[in-house]
Amino acid sequence: MLTAMLFLAAITAQDAPCASDRGALLALDYDSFDQNPDGGWRAVAARDDCRGAAADLIRDYRDRHGQALIAARQMKILYWHEGQLRAFAGQAVDAAALFAQADDEGPLGAAWNAYVDATVAFMRADLAALIDAHGRLEPLTPDAEAAAALRAAGLPADRAMNLAVVEGLIACFDRPYRVAYGRDCQAAFADASLDTWASRHVAGFLGALPKTGAD
Repeated sequence: MLTAMLFLAAITAQDAPCASDRGALLALDYDSFDQNPDGGWRAVAARDDCRGAAADLIRDYRDRHGQALIAARQMKILYWHEGQLRAFAGQAVDAAALFAQADDEGPLGAAWNAYVDATVAFMRADLAALIDAHGRLEPLTPDAEAAAALRAAGLPADRAMNLAVVEGLIACFDRPYRVAYGRDCQAAFADASLDTWASRHVAGFLGALPKTGAD
């Protein structure tokens, strides 16, 4: 009896709508919708099978509120977060297009834009562009605000913000974004030089090409 009840509960949870209070979520102010770690779209994306629904929610939030109600930088962050959700869901083309709209002309522009370019390159399977973006990001050092944020996250404060993420994208270039974005891939980057990683991925690509001509 207990086993049957647990199975029924699991089925019910899977069938439950991803966002039963969608109207209320779309009516939230920006901070409550996007910056609340336990609410807003994140409450929907907490279920792996609801990431697509969470991405749609962000899209509709942008459409409803528009540029007139959301500062330009907030709009770019919404593009970025929707892009991440679609990337996690395996929607590479849509994710790349969204990421590309998240560039920033503000004081953090150089480091952020290199990170954006690296992520777009990863989604488009463009290894050369990914390595180029890494080369632009690596020499940059974080300012005081960024260094404090890195320390708070338990990350080295003497390296550019998001550099470790880009290194993970390089190390796991042949893996899905949901894997390459993780800490395991970031740690794996230290196992080899940048040139070695590039050579490995090129060799893997060439090895996957169909054979032509006589054996």
